[in-house]
Amino acid sequence: KNWTYLFGILWGLCQGWMHPQHTTIFVTITPSNNTMESMGVFLFACQILCFVPPLVFTILNEAGWSMQWGLASLILFFAIGLWGLIGMGDYSKATVAANTNIDR
Repeated sequence: KNWTYLFGILWGLCQGWMHPQHTTIFVTITPSNNTMESMGVFLFACQILCFVPPLVFTILNEAGWSMQWGLASLILFFAIGLWGLIGMGDYSKATVAANTNIDR
């Protein structure tokens, strides 16, 4: 039981900063004239990306496939994330572009 509390504290310290940081980075690279629309798309995409991998795992598991195949299906989502990470540009260039492309 004590290991559970320790794990919870470590999980919070290691993962708790990620969600506010993702939101802050997204807002700083979004032009200020369409922040609300972009934030809606961002939150929708986050909900879909949090929902789909467990759904795929559950469908495969309930269909009678081996749990190894269900876990292997998660590799697809990691590969998509890696592809997006590799294709990401420079943060400082993105913030400059976001601030210069504002319609006044």
